[in-house]
Amino acid sequence: MIPLGRPDLVRRSGRAHDLRLRARDFARRTRDGDRYEIVLLLIVVVVVLTPLETTALRPVISALQVLIFIFAFWTSGSPRRVFRAALVVAIAALAVAAVVQIFGGEPPRVGFTGVGIFLCGGAIIVIVNHLAAQSRVTRRTVTGALAVYLLIGLLFTYTYMLIGTVAEHGFFAQSGPHPPTDYLYFSYVTLTTVGYGDLTAGFSFGRVLAVIEALMGQLYLVTIVAVVIANIGRDRSGPRGRDTQ
Repeated sequence: MIPLGRPDLVRRSGRAHDLRLRARDFARRTRDGDRYEIVLLLIVVVVVLTPLETTALRPVISALQVLIFIFAFWTSGSPRRVFRAALVVAIAALAVAAVVQIFGGEPPRVGFTGVGIFLCGGAIIVIVNHLAAQSRVTRRTVTGALAVYLLIGLLFTYTYMLIGTVAEHGFFAQSGPHPPTDYLYFSYVTLTTVGYGDLTAGFSFGRVLAVIEALMGQLYLVTIVAVVIANIGRDRSGPRGRDTQ
């Protein structure tokens, strides 16, 4: 109850009520709404922040990764039970990422990259499953496909960073130290098959991973993304407007 004669409290209460209504409206519109442009925007923010990874920024990046993970489930229309399970898992992953920050040396980087790998992988799976079940190709299908492409690059970025942290001689053949920028750069250069050659994997397992990423990047663009873009506005049964037999 708001005391009489306190218009400032009335205004604050009104603003809070408006914010709650807007939040509910946003949740309603994005639930099972394929709003992958929001996922794409969040991924771009994470890509920009990852090279700046510091002790202070790690929790922020991890929180954004959790948001991508959760929102991917939400906007893909996952069943409530699945969404609640994903929420619990994401909160646990964020808690792990936060706890390891109290340690010095390698544990913070290991926890950060491990959580990144898990959340990126989970978001990729839920988006791909939802897009594969759609009966019609739309522009939001395209943004979902592009979000998966960027998530693949981030997934390999964190994988390379994890290997570089725990491996005795690091990940790269070139002498270090190597900041997060090097891993992000190497991952997306490999994914897009540009291959400048200034950074290379220093051992067999790393080279195999780089080959896998390059193949995934090339095949994904020339098959999945190309087919999706070519079929915008069509049902899976055929072009828009075609009569069924």
